Amino acid sequence: MKYLNILLVNFLLISMAWSQCYTDLPSTAPNQRFEVHNDGTATDLVTGLMWQRCPNNWTWNGEACEGRTDDLQLHGALQIAASSRVGGYDDWRVPNIKELMSLIEFQCDPQRYNAEVFYIDSGDNLYGSSSISGEFEVYEFNFFTGKLYSSSTNSYSVWRFVRDPN
Repeated sequence: MKYLNILLVNFLLISMAWSQCYTDLPSTAPNQRFEVHNDGTATDLVTGLMWQRCPNNWTWNGEACEGRTDDLQLHGALQIAASSRVGGYDDWRVPNIKELMSLIEFQCDPQRYNAEVFYIDSGDNLYGSSSISGEFEVYEFNFFTGKLYSSSTNSYSVWRFVRDPN
């Protein structure tokens, strides 16, 4: 019984550590970092990048994202990004991993993203990105667990598109 109690206490301490918020750290993705536009886009005032607020194949209805996400392979994501006209822009692209990870909220929110600016469906929580090396590799970041995965260009994922500042 003593062993079971020690095990239970250790489990509770580990569980508390996993859900701990670090309120003494500054927010890395606060609302004021983003200029939210009425056209389904948001501009990151730190990086200058403009992001689609909704994932691929969702639409912005003026208040929220609507639709159903289609998981795409990298080739399909490159085509969808190139043909996207969200916000009236025609230069959307797949972000590299550095750009994608710039959206992470490290402070304390277990979902690790700014939910007031971006929509991420809990059922489709992995977002793919091409690599920064110029070679087409896919990395997926889970915005709910904070884990980064290397993946295949043939794997299916959910994508969020970005464009460079003008």
